[in-house]
Amino acid sequence: TDTDTDTDTDTDTDTDTDADTDADTDADTDADTDADTDADTDADPTVNDVRTGAYGEGDLVELPNLVVTSPDAGNGFFVQDQTGTENAGIWVFYGNVSALVEMDGIANLGDEVTISGSYIEYYDLSEIEILDAAGVTVTGSAAVPAPVVITDADLGDAATAEKYESMLVTVENATATEDRGDGEWVWDTNTITHDKFYDVSDAGPLLGSTAESITGNLNYNYSEYKIEPHDSSSVVSLQDPVCAADKCFNDLAAGDLVVTEVLFDTAEDEGFCEWIEIYNATSGTVELYGLSMGDDSTTLEAVDTSTVVAAGDYAVVAKGDATTWASNCPNAAAVFTPDGFYGTSLALNNGGDTVFLKNASITIDETATYDGSWSTANLNTSCLDDSCNDSASNWCQATSVVWTSGGDTDYGTPGAANDGC
Repeated sequence: TDTDTDTDTDTDTDTDTDADTDADTDADTDADTDADTDADTDADPTVNDVRTGAYGEGDLVELPNLVVTSPDAGNGFFVQDQTGTENAGIWVFYGNVSALVEMDGIANLGDEVTISGSYIEYYDLSEIEILDAAGVTVTGSAAVPAPVVITDADLGDAATAEKYESMLVTVENATATEDRGDGEWVWDTNTITHDKFYDVSDAGPLLGSTAESITGNLNYNYSEYKIEPHDSSSVVSLQDPVCAADKCFNDLAAGDLVVTEVLFDTAEDEGFCEWIEIYNATSGTVELYGLSMGDDSTTLEAVDTSTVVAAGDYAVVAKGDATTWASNCPNAAAVFTPDGFYGTSLALNNGGDTVFLKNASITIDETATYDGSWSTANLNTSCLDDSCNDSASNWCQATSVVWTSGGDTDYGTPGAANDGC
């Protein structure tokens, strides 16, 4: 029954006034200044990638850091990787982009460019076809890569030649072996020069001429690899062949040769069967190879085969070549073989024309205008000098028959003394 009467009156009066004033002012000012300077190391596409199968035809490709290695042809130019040694060149074609075609010199030799377009094989020539005006961007200038020295044998091996397609190449110690006409020359066996930028004919090579070197871009044209020289400096130290005659065409003076007969209106194929007879008025042998012949329209063609004519003798040079003479002029071919030939661009006018002979510096002979009512202009047999053939009265229609067949006849005395007038 003991009742606890102890009343606990202990009141806790300890007021906790400790306010937490610790404001967290630690602002995170650690700005992330770690700029990501990790350069993208993915390699840019190269010409070599395109040339060796990394892209399919029709694929779009952008090729930076290329250098222009040729003149602008008006519809395209060659470019090359600056450090490539094989499969480093390609043709850039912009001929379908009118905005670029109308520009003069879109890209020049030594320009550094970025090329964007479609990869195609145009008759087996690798090229980038530009699709719009943004496809060619000049970004600066660069040293043009040195040409790769290759051999005539390299050009005869298609697999080897293809490695250098579109690149700058040089062939050394070349000898001219064939004038194909239309701006093409064959040197040695397999080296061919073409006239995309420059016609080496302008330098005056002859069969047997030698060049210390020939440099240009290696083009693929009509199923052949051909060097495209840029200008006259691309053919170094061109030398005429040694001439075995007493005089070569560049040694001749006015009057040394005389035109004595001209078949201009043949009953056979006029594209190939015309001829010009030339008399040697000197006292020694003359090599006619390289002699230029022309008409009053100033069309020039050169004697393109070795043709040596003896003193006081005649040589007949015919249009075309030995093959076309045999196939297109069978009736005349059955009677005689021309001594030499000239190209087909010289077409003697059936209505009347003059004929002249020239070398590099002078006119050797020029005839009077022959009568267009004739078929063969014949210089009077007693008239064998260059002043005599200046007079129209000393010319007449030839009367001797060369051949006749089915009522067709050609007249003249090719290689022999003429008919009288």
